[in-house]
Amino acid sequence: MAVDIKTIGIIGAGQMGSGIAQVCGQSGYAVKLCDIDAAAVSRAMLGIRSRMERQVKRGRASQDELDRTLANIATGTGYEIFADCDLVIEAATENEPVKRAIFENLSAHLRADA
Repeated sequence: MAVDIKTIGIIGAGQMGSGIAQVCGQSGYAVKLCDIDAAAVSRAMLGIRSRMERQVKRGRASQDELDRTLANIATGTGYEIFADCDLVIEAATENEPVKRAIFENLSAHLRADA
């Protein structure tokens, strides 16, 4: 059974999570970027903007692409943001107890078919 993925959730707004969010947003997906630290989410969005602005200056992306990418990314600090996601990617810290806690708490906020 094929799944039509339109909305992608990303847990973790560090370097990997923000990079995944940027690529997914540039590819036209609706993205939900979540981290327990609101400051990390803000830094991630600033980083995405900065990387995209460099691409625009180098002629590798347009201002419209930058604007669309940023518009495609919604942010939050709670798992409820993932309620409409088709796919959720975990990109949090490499700490096994933290990852276990994420997965234990995440499923209650996802659709059955996510």
